[in-house]
Amino acid sequence: MKNAKILTTADFSRLPVIDTEEKKKAKRALRENLLKAWDIHKSNISYGAETETEEEHALCIKWWKALLNLEDWAFTDIPQGVKKHLKE
Repeated sequence: MKNAKILTTADFSRLPVIDTEEKKKAKRALRENLLKAWDIHKSNISYGAETETEEEHALCIKWWKALLNLEDWAFTDIPQGVKKHLKE
C-alpha cells in the first residue's frame, strides 16, 4: 500500500459509528498490531517469562475473542499484559 498511515487507537475513535466496509478495513489494520502484541504475551506466558492470574487469563481470552470479532471495546480496553507489548 502506497503512503499508508499506521492507525492508532486515537484514529479508531474518530471513525464513524456505523460499521461501514471502510471502518472494518481500518479495524483489521489496527487489529494486526494488537494480534502481534497478543502473540508475544501468549508466548511469554507459555514459556514462563510472565505470569497471569486466572482472572487476568479469562479477561485476555475474552478480549482476544472480541478482537477477532472486531468488537469496538476490544480496541480501547486492551489488557495490560498485551498493552505493554504494543509498538507505537
